[in-house]
Amino acid sequence: MPDRRSRSGRRNRRAVATSLFYGLTIGFGTGFVGSGGGMMMLVVFTAFLGMNRKIAVGTSTFIMTFTAIIAFVSHSLIDPTILFDEWKILILCMATESAASIASAQFANRVNSRTVGLVTGAVLTVLGVIMILMKILL
Repeated sequence: MPDRRSRSGRRNRRAVATSLFYGLTIGFGTGFVGSGGGMMMLVVFTAFLGMNRKIAVGTSTFIMTFTAIIAFVSHSLIDPTILFDEWKILILCMATESAASIASAQFANRVNSRTVGLVTGAVLTVLGVIMILMKILL
């Protein structure tokens, strides 16, 4: 009869294999089309790996930080003029994102995991509707 350690080891190996499979699949897929895969990884973290929503959101955000830095550096190396032509927009976006990030982290730390999930879903739904409307109207 298998002991606890061997079952735990199998679960850990399965979690690592699941993480690698979905991480590589989402990474390659979103890399080809130029979109971020952080929100897709959020689904993997919660649905397939059983993470708590708050931990999953934090982990996904942490990963997106490095993805964004790599994308910024690579795009800047390909076309450095973007830094000089659009520097005002760049600084405005950085300041706005930083303030919103701090506020949302404080909010997430005060509420339960279910509320974090509902708010995340609502924000993504609103953003999706805005993107569709912009595509139709513009």
